[in-house]
Amino acid sequence: MAFKYITIDKGHKLKNTLTITSRCLHEFACANKLLLTGTPVQNNMDELWTLLNLLMPKLFNDIKDFSSRFAIDDFHGTNNQIIDLATKDEILKIIVKILKPLILRRQKMETNLNLPPKKEIVI
Repeated sequence: MAFKYITIDKGHKLKNTLTITSRCLHEFACANKLLLTGTPVQNNMDELWTLLNLLMPKLFNDIKDFSSRFAIDDFHGTNNQIIDLATKDEILKIIVKILKPLILRRQKMETNLNLPPKKEIVI
């Protein structure tokens, strides 16, 4: 079955490539995919790769390559020496540059929503 567009809410729940939902979504023929999530990275960069692979499988097709370039979970080199902070900063700059055209992020203050105070009613 082919679709023009698939919108996926709670996209961070697809961070595990072994789930049935994640595997099924890879099988859909689709021209466009929109992934909605408040937390694209929760634990590590492999989770981010999983989401990017779902959106653009031809570009993000090798998790080992992605991890070797952007592994920032462990900043310890040999003999437990901390990797140069400049290296960490460079990796983060590259990741931001890659993600900038893919992510629209707005914080609550930026939306300027004049919502009334939240009401909680216990029944």
